Amino acid sequence: MRPWMWTICCALLMAACGQGQPPDGTPPAMPDGALCVPDPQTHNGLLLAGSGSNLAATRFLLQRYRAMGHPEALRVAESIGTGGAVRAVMDGVIDVGLASRTLSPKETSKGVVQTPMARSVLAFATHRTLGVQALTTQQLLDIYAGRTARWPSGEPVVPLLREEGDSGMRAIAARSKTLAEAMSNARRDGRALVFHTDQEMRDALLAIEGAVGPLDVGIIELEALPIEALTLDGVQPTAQEAAAGRYPFTKSLYWLTDGPPKGQAARFLEFATAPAQRAALEVHGYLPLP
Repeated sequence: MRPWMWTICCALLMAACGQGQPPDGTPPAMPDGALCVPDPQTHNGLLLAGSGSNLAATRFLLQRYRAMGHPEALRVAESIGTGGAVRAVMDGVIDVGLASRTLSPKETSKGVVQTPMARSVLAFATHRTLGVQALTTQQLLDIYAGRTARWPSGEPVVPLLREEGDSGMRAIAARSKTLAEAMSNARRDGRALVFHTDQEMRDALLAIEGAVGPLDVGIIELEALPIEALTLDGVQPTAQEAAAGRYPFTKSLYWLTDGPPKGQAARFLEFATAPAQRAALEVHGYLPLP
């Protein structure tokens, strides 16, 4: 079974059984015989899955959609990545995919259609109890190069990274090759902890004292996390500063469908891309995409 199929199965089975993630963050045990793939012909409602960067905004919009009285059963699986979303949409396993990058010509040539969702602001972040609110690019370079070992409070610095090729890492490389190279070297030389989803990065920032790493501002705000999105070189990581071109790091989020949206997917996307929903996302650190 493909990894993204297993992730979707787990999410659906936990929802069906009334299970959530335990307070300690460990995955719940799956029941015997749980190895299955949801059948698009038998599952009811709308099933969405894909990049972890999109999950907080998607869940926020689904809550607003339900509040408007829409009766559809709406389910969101945990992160399977943008690549997993593309494959799952093409295979008909999910109704709507979640992408944190623009699709390649090869992907769109296979009939996958991307609908703009929002532009997300990416910040370097720490736990608020650390008391750090701002860094400079040079300080980040020193951290990832191993030249800075402790915070002013004396707490050891623990640099965090996403995997090579992650959309956030590409966003950093597009605006600061020097910083991207320092982070890549830290990954290569084992000077940083590497995580593979936004949710893993979020949990590490919450759990590891002295940790610093990149995370979307929208995730921090929508989930009301005790995480500080750090001012960089004197510029706050806000939608307004990014829109003005002063804050550098953003990435584009999309909805994916197999061909033009239809049925329940079309109804939801019509709602999700309306001006009122775009404005609601902007309040929480997102920028509209054309």
